[in-house]
Amino acid sequence: MTKNLKIDKVINNLTIIVVLFFLVNQYFTSQVLGSNRPKSSGPKIELRNGATEGEIIQAVLPQNSDTVRPYKWQGQEVTLSAQVPGNGYDKLVEMNRLSLATPEQQQRYKTLTDEIYHPCCDVSISRCGCKHAVAAQGLIKFLLTEGYDDNQIKDEVFLWNRYWWPKHYATAAIYLNSQGSNPSTISTADWLGPSLSTIRSGRKMRAALGR
Repeated sequence: MTKNLKIDKVINNLTIIVVLFFLVNQYFTSQVLGSNRPKSSGPKIELRNGATEGEIIQAVLPQNSDTVRPYKWQGQEVTLSAQVPGNGYDKLVEMNRLSLATPEQQQRYKTLTDEIYHPCCDVSISRCGCKHAVAAQGLIKFLLTEGYDDNQIKDEVFLWNRYWWPKHYATAAIYLNSQGSNPSTISTADWLGPSLSTIRSGRKMRAALGR
């Protein structure tokens, strides 16, 4: 029990430190990043075998280079920052007002929102009415109109999920590692599925880790 408490304390402290470092540096990052960024950011989880828990936590969280996104909404940069007026979260919610022009886009939207989950609840974002779900829905609509493919859209949603719920995904990465799975080998689709991105899965992983 004492060992578990110490490990949990390390996770909490490292998560807080990394998130604070990320927020403090967002302003400076936004000044130097250009607009010619690739459309797909990728999962951004790269771990060697035998990585420490601290390395696992840092790898799963968004990095400073992720702050400014490679797309704009109504002529304004979209950022992960909660400190910027009209920040990305609000912009994503506004995007949900978009209408999809073609049956193909509408079908892809339905499939994506049915397949993507988040740690807010135990259902897919198509069946959740919270603001995070609305923001994710808006993001998917916008990226569909921008010509992103399904994998690129899932990569982007996964990035936002990790920004919104850093502790959940840090715990998930440590859980996977404890089960003998390297988090860097898990597909984005699996990360966004019910086994890793729901309230129920979070409880299961914490229980398995003794927390």
